[in-house]
Amino acid sequence: KKPLTMIRKPSSIAHKRFDEQSRKTRILENLKINARVNLKSWCIFFGLISFLLGLVARIMTWPLLVDFSIEQNRVQSQCGSIKNVSFSLDEKRTFVTNIGNMEARIRNCCTQSNARSTVYRPIHYYETLVHTGMIAHPNPRRVAIIGHETGLKLREVLKHSTVEDVKLFYDNDSIPAEWSDCSDVEIDEAFSPSSKSCFEDPRARVTQRFSNPREWFQDNSGYKEEATSEEFDVVIMDIDIQDLDAEFIRDVHDSLDEDGGILVAHVGRAPTGRELVDHASHFKEILEETGFESIHVFDDEKSIFSPLSYVVAFVDYYARTYWYQSAAEIELRLHQLIHEMRSNKPALLYFDGPTMVSYQTPHKVYERVYCTDPSHDEECNEYTGFDPSIVNIPLTDIQVRNSSLGEQAGRGLFALKTLPSDSPIGMEGHAQNFFVMPTTWDVIESTVEWVGENGITLAMSEIGGLEAFIDGYGFASRLLGEKSWSIDSGILEFMNHGCNGTANYGYHSSLTEWNADTNTLPEELDTTDSPYNIVFDRHMKQVFDSGDYTLREIAEGDEIFSNYLDYSGEVEFWEEEVMTLRGQCAGEAYGTISQYEMMKKQ
Repeated sequence: KKPLTMIRKPSSIAHKRFDEQSRKTRILENLKINARVNLKSWCIFFGLISFLLGLVARIMTWPLLVDFSIEQNRVQSQCGSIKNVSFSLDEKRTFVTNIGNMEARIRNCCTQSNARSTVYRPIHYYETLVHTGMIAHPNPRRVAIIGHETGLKLREVLKHSTVEDVKLFYDNDSIPAEWSDCSDVEIDEAFSPSSKSCFEDPRARVTQRFSNPREWFQDNSGYKEEATSEEFDVVIMDIDIQDLDAEFIRDVHDSLDEDGGILVAHVGRAPTGRELVDHASHFKEILEETGFESIHVFDDEKSIFSPLSYVVAFVDYYARTYWYQSAAEIELRLHQLIHEMRSNKPALLYFDGPTMVSYQTPHKVYERVYCTDPSHDEECNEYTGFDPSIVNIPLTDIQVRNSSLGEQAGRGLFALKTLPSDSPIGMEGHAQNFFVMPTTWDVIESTVEWVGENGITLAMSEIGGLEAFIDGYGFASRLLGEKSWSIDSGILEFMNHGCNGTANYGYHSSLTEWNADTNTLPEELDTTDSPYNIVFDRHMKQVFDSGDYTLREIAEGDEIFSNYLDYSGEVEFWEEEVMTLRGQCAGEAYGTISQYEMMKKQ
């Protein structure tokens, strides 16, 4: 017989294993319970923290958003005791306290008795409204501010060292001193910090205060014999655009500098994806009607409640060049133009180069609103994306050889196989094209001129080669105001001009070098005839580098030609371009690249 302990041992081991498993199970259950309790506790904790932070933010920002005051004694005689008060954060949103049946009566009484309401917006609103227009002008010296003036817009204007004269058109008498405090702006050593008010700044020469801008601009516009004919570089408008009409905007337009005048205005809420309504559409129509040649819309999403929309309008189309500056160029200009602060604090808290560049490309919602108009179907379908059903001809199907046009034409492109009709070539390379901004081209031309004047032969050949490369292989455009260039980064740059209507690539056009009127730029080539085109603003590079197709089937071995006149858009050089192409097609003149290569050999 086995000992009793030997018999009980297995039973004891099994019991211990059972106890161990039960203990682990209990531990896991407790951990799960504790985890659920802790998760609920953390959720409640973070919820309370979020609520408290939101409450604190609400309390802190509320005084910065609205300061509403009504002189009750003036109104009481007409309206009685005011019980309901409505006040606006902007022209589209109105908050009402103690809602009752007296809202309309109070609004009417406040209007009749000239009771005042003062809207104070965050500082980024004033920086956006003022500096976008100021930095888009090469030398803003004369500025007008129209609308409710708190001193904040004036203070932002006076930060620009170029400003010499500011005229204010406003109707509020009482302005808090801290809103118009310019003591921190370090203009020059003669400026005394004790002269705190921006309105008393002698260097800005805030010359006059007008309560009725409509009458003043009507007299100044040139329609009356007694007009003063005073011109402004920048006009800043901060009033309800619903109250504006074409007559007043025309008077403002005629009071702006005809070569580079700019109007900038806040136009209310920006459209949203849920509400495809552009509240500023009527205002932009008035701007076009009254003669503004370039109109741009942008929004600022830093607003607490919803993005705000702004419009910048240029009297002259070619003045829009400064609107398309790079971030580095804008940063340099801000460094050169903006006065430093005596406290060494940043002069601008929100506005800088990258911010300005972000305004150059409007939000997609504007494009969706724009493309709901059937009259815009052509550009909306052409430039808002690439059609995947279109067959793209790869660059491997073409080859570079000496042109069939002769020695004066240089190199050309030839089909290695039959190319189908209505197909782009090398579409995948369009995004890599070279792009020369107007300011960059100005530097190149100035350098070439300086080198030539100083007789530096070696340098002339190098910088001249860069100029010849851009001029010979690139396509000039005025979409950015002054001349800019787009140059194919691949072999498409070797495509020659098809003389006498023989072009087989590009887009269908009956224009040739022989039937073109040298005195008149064709309307279809004039990019300045569309003051407001949101599709072009959003897809500028695609407009430059796409839209060309094979006009018919191109047989194997045939040379591929485009019509160079279709890429011309300069009124002042139109005659020269037409005559140059006539000479080349007649074999009497050489192209830019051929001329440069001959010069190098000599």
